[in-house]
Amino acid sequence: MREVVAACDALIEREPDLVPALTRRAVDLVTTALMYLDDSSGNLGDDLRALMAVHARACAAAAPDRKRLAAWLVKVRLDGPGWPDFELRDYAAALGAKGCAELARLVEGRARTADPGGHGMVSFGVLVLREQLAEISGDLDHYVAVPEFVKVSETSGC
Repeated sequence: MREVVAACDALIEREPDLVPALTRRAVDLVTTALMYLDDSSGNLGDDLRALMAVHARACAAAAPDRKRLAAWLVKVRLDGPGWPDFELRDYAAALGAKGCAELARLVEGRARTADPGGHGMVSFGVLVLREQLAEISGDLDHYVAVPEFVKVSETSGC
């Protein structure tokens, strides 16, 4: 995986439009493989985070479809096994306002159908994405309100 990370990182300079799709495919394949491997050392997880970082840089360089990128990031965070981990701040430039708005729309849609008790991977992922969206928006009031909103949404069934 480290060779793939290095090759894709170098390819960003020469063929930036190719790298988002290549790294996305690699992330999907590694995520699937990790469900059947022992990574108790955490080395593969670290390599997967490095691959996500290259994907984020590639997306910033190549400007992929923002709505598709938002949908994939939501899928990775909410529908996967809990990895790969990523930070939305790394994707902020690639997402832009349009992609962030789409991501927020998708997150809120998933929040409405998440476990009403607020437990589980989807509820946790929704909280993480809401916090990170608030962070990249720069809206401190929104960031502070995220945990309150999650609590209200979970108890009201919204």
